[in-house]
Amino acid sequence: IFSRCFWLIFSRRMSEGKMPPPPSHLLPSDGRAYQWTGTMTTWTSPAPEYITTTTYTYTITVDGKSTTHKLTSTSKREQEPYPHFARALEQARAAGSTFSPSTGNPELVQFCQRRGNTTVGGGTCYDVPSAATSEPGLRWVNDKKTGIIPLSSAAAGDIIRFERCVFRNANGVMTAGDKAEDNFQHYGIVLLSRNGGRELDVMEQNIDGDSRLHWRTYRFDDLQEGSFYIYRTVK
Repeated sequence: IFSRCFWLIFSRRMSEGKMPPPPSHLLPSDGRAYQWTGTMTTWTSPAPEYITTTTYTYTITVDGKSTTHKLTSTSKREQEPYPHFARALEQARAAGSTFSPSTGNPELVQFCQRRGNTTVGGGTCYDVPSAATSEPGLRWVNDKKTGIIPLSSAAAGDIIRFERCVFRNANGVMTAGDKAEDNFQHYGIVLLSRNGGRELDVMEQNIDGDSRLHWRTYRFDDLQEGSFYIYRTVK
């Protein structure tokens, strides 16, 4: 919620559209005559979120008395395909060639490419690595002691788990692993690692109110709270 609000505040994209008439619940119910004026403003947040919030402002005059009402609606359009899958697959193959036994990193990247903008399994965040590893029969150890890769060695196709993480910078706040119903854990698959792991593009679902598999970028220099764990699968 916080990340969505901050991105909207700092978005620079604004457009005007056709103003619909006021909804019936704002009009006099006894049939009295009225006049209305209104404005509509639409803000769209930057990629990759593409959250559009439209604010309708109505001024309704009845018997010479005017009242102003503001209504908002929010929508999220289908995310554009991740633009760096070729680079991600190259990075995933390189990670597999330097790791023994052989890894499933390329298979996990290809899974993300196939399933983008769809809901995996029941829509939980954990359904993503679960489905991605079960299809090709990969193994990974989901605990805090084994199978953990340091951030500096993270690569495309690794699995990441966030716990109570808060990322904060001048543009706003992002959270991951902040839901009690998920035991304060959030899972995703790394699509690309940059700057020695300080920036990770992650494919995930069940975050920011979106059950579809989509991507966003985490900048670990902005991590203020929480912890994370990175895993590499093996065949």
